[in-house]
Amino acid sequence: MPVRYDYRAIMEDIQGKVARSEWPAGFKLPTPRELAAQYGVSAATIRKVTDNLQLLGVLEGHQGVGVFVTERD
Repeated sequence: MPVRYDYRAIMEDIQGKVARSEWPAGFKLPTPRELAAQYGVSAATIRKVTDNLQLLGVLEGHQGVGVFVTERD
């Protein structure tokens, strides 16, 4: 059974993956369904996480294509 995470912990985990270059600039994130299963949360929680990380400039979404790690200067 997967461990259930709070959305803030998921945000920190994703930010950590980006900071450690596990998910480098341009990396396409797994689908919301895959992330929801991985973290043991609903798709709505994953949407909240990705929306917040987009507002912070960590991720960028492309309708119908996916969510990607933002290219950094």
